[in-house]
Amino acid sequence: MKLNHLLDFFKKTGQTNLNLFGEDISIFFWSYNVKTATLFVTPGVERIYGDSAENMMGPDLWLERVHPDHQDILTKLKRTFAAHEAFDFKFKVQRNDGEVVWVRMKGKPVFSAEGEPLQLNGFTMDISSEKKTEEDLRESVMKYQTLIDKSAHAVYIAQDGVLVFVNAQFEEMMGYSEKELIGMSYYELLDEESAEIALMRFLQSMHGKSVGTQELRLVRKDGSKIIAELRSASIEYKGAPAMMGTILDVTEKKLALASAEKLAFYDDLTGLPNRNHFYDEVSRYWNRPKGQPAKFALLFIDLDQLKRVNDAYGHHVGDAVIRDAGRELQKILEPAGFIARYGGDEFVALVECDSRREAEELAEEVIRRVPAALPNDLSVTPTVGMSFCPDHGKEVETLLKYADVAMYYSKRDENRKISHCTYSEELNDKTVMENRLVSDMQKALKNQEFRLMYQPKIDLKTREVTGAEALLRWHHPAYGFVSPLDFIPLAEKTGHIHRIGEWVLKQAMADIQSIGTPIMLNVNISSRQLLSDHFFVNLTALLDETGYPPERLNLEITESVVLYDIDRTMDVLEQLRKLGVCVSLDDFGTGYSSLSYLTKLAVDYLKIDRSFILDMEENESKALITKSIIDVAHSLKMKVVAEGIETAGQEKILRGMSCDFGQGYLFSRPLPLEDFKAHLKEVKPVS
Repeated sequence: MKLNHLLDFFKKTGQTNLNLFGEDISIFFWSYNVKTATLFVTPGVERIYGDSAENMMGPDLWLERVHPDHQDILTKLKRTFAAHEAFDFKFKVQRNDGEVVWVRMKGKPVFSAEGEPLQLNGFTMDISSEKKTEEDLRESVMKYQTLIDKSAHAVYIAQDGVLVFVNAQFEEMMGYSEKELIGMSYYELLDEESAEIALMRFLQSMHGKSVGTQELRLVRKDGSKIIAELRSASIEYKGAPAMMGTILDVTEKKLALASAEKLAFYDDLTGLPNRNHFYDEVSRYWNRPKGQPAKFALLFIDLDQLKRVNDAYGHHVGDAVIRDAGRELQKILEPAGFIARYGGDEFVALVECDSRREAEELAEEVIRRVPAALPNDLSVTPTVGMSFCPDHGKEVETLLKYADVAMYYSKRDENRKISHCTYSEELNDKTVMENRLVSDMQKALKNQEFRLMYQPKIDLKTREVTGAEALLRWHHPAYGFVSPLDFIPLAEKTGHIHRIGEWVLKQAMADIQSIGTPIMLNVNISSRQLLSDHFFVNLTALLDETGYPPERLNLEITESVVLYDIDRTMDVLEQLRKLGVCVSLDDFGTGYSSLSYLTKLAVDYLKIDRSFILDMEENESKALITKSIIDVAHSLKMKVVAEGIETAGQEKILRGMSCDFGQGYLFSRPLPLEDFKAHLKEVKPVS
């Protein structure tokens, strides 16, 4: 029997003995006799009030249990009784044990035919759980509303093609007020292409398909466009299907990525693809479908005499030569293949050809046309070295090496009758010298032919010497001074780099410890050293043996390491970080550089290549790029070192950019150990 039926039953029968009801639920029924002023309640009252039915018979006792917050209940009850109205109140009561519970009291007065009050019948129910649910729901709604309002994402709900809800972030993002947006078709906020994408997403979602994240272009109130990431899903809103979504403005992120992409894969000076891009292109070429054999020529192009132009006219003129030469090379070689600036005054091209003669004709065209594209008073001549795949090898490093060898052989031709050369076994000069160097390298350590020089690293704020880079030199008994550019690649190729590298580390630690001044030691580490199985173990043992503080050791690597094995590189760098050793990324900006790697590598210092520093006083774009690199590095918690500082003007600009450290001839040339010690005593910090 439902409660309203029970109340009707009370009214009709005047039932006073109510004990048969409400024994098993948190509810009790009651009846108040107006004439006798007696109150009857069922035993269920014990569950709610914590007292027996007998103790609750007094008409005022239950009112004494009403919570202080709701003392107006008696007044309301009298008012409804006088008005002959039914009542339904919700209020708090306090049990004997002090616990507060919410109750619902519903009843109706009974009158005689003459309108004389007879009885007041009703029931009281424990609704504490219902109230708690309401409070939880209210709190949840408030939290959800706060989350929506404070979200970094714009949030919307669209129904039947129009917006029915937007948060404050949506208003701010689009430049419209909420009043303007509600009722607006969300297609009005999209450009034409994005509107088609949004419609397709809606249809897919309606069919239960996952739509994931989508990039769209939104049109703001002022007509400007932003790039946004959209996530959406179909929901039910106010009883009807709708789409709810979040939008994140990624315009700045996309522009930054585009800028980083350009810096990573294109040369700033010429606009040509850089070395990094070249490797990607070769990789794509070799990974093409089977049945298409890799047959091509690799051209290594050098602008001969460019150093003289730089010395005579300045680097800004040299840069102009590189730009003009790059533009002409692009015209000549791009129709036949792929051209990239390899670094400095060097370019590299991959050209598909059926015969060697085709490649030679292209090389001759390069030699003829490039000088003609340059100012007449500048005698800069391209020299071209060539290697062929598969004749000379099937690995890009091998082909590059052979093309480079051929190019240098061409440069050594005294009569300049030829300016291009194809690699062949007849290039004995280079081969003999390389073999001699490789052979002598094995005994160079024993004969103490290697020397270390130290170039100071300067704090640009204080001008104090904070560190030193150890630079390896080889005085060969027959060839005299041998450039590290000549013997280090050979050492890496033959494996001698490991013994030489260990000697450099040990000797440099001993030298710096002998100074007695706590400065940072910077040591160049080749990719083969870093990624060898024993490097980390040997380094740890060397630190233990010498007692050299790991936090004052800074290992310099080039980003070319990443091209070998990014996962292995990341593992080793993380081990070094845990050991306390610092790591610098050297020669940043020379072609391999990619900002995308910086977030992955555990690097403490970023060294900007000297090519960015040399003409930054005259070249505004290089200065801007340098500033951008410094800002990005600082945002990634890296310190920045500028290499090749030669003028006070360069130093002033870099200090203004908040560059942390500097190296270069402005401060000091590389010095023998004793001279370096003397230099430390002479240098005074800026007061």
